Amino acid sequence: MISKTIREDFPILKREVNDEVLVYLDNAATTQKPSQVVEAVEKFYATHNANIHRGVHTLAQEATDLYEAARAKVGKFINASSAKEVLFYAWNDNQFKTGLHKDLHRAASKKETKFGLARLSIIRM
Repeated sequence: MISKTIREDFPILKREVNDEVLVYLDNAATTQKPSQVVEAVEKFYATHNANIHRGVHTLAQEATDLYEAARAKVGKFINASSAKEVLFYAWNDNQFKTGLHKDLHRAASKKETKFGLARLSIIRM
């Protein structure tokens, strides 16, 4: 059964709560992570932790390269025409809308981009 296979990827779903197998459907505020994500985040923090697009030192470049590779991989997966159409963000929705509006306005005024919101793929982290 596919649900059993998927459950095996989520360590937290191996727990029992009140003598019942944990079922966690609330992802409005917190989404449970599969072990592959937990391991990748742990590896990043242990070996490449740095700000992206902000430094010229080795760690910053490695972090930037990993980030851009992830954008390209997600873009390919969702059939985006460019990795630039993929945005990762970790703000709340109001902060995101305000930030996105400012970024799009700035980009349009500088003619940095020609994509529209219809082609913009947004991944909330």
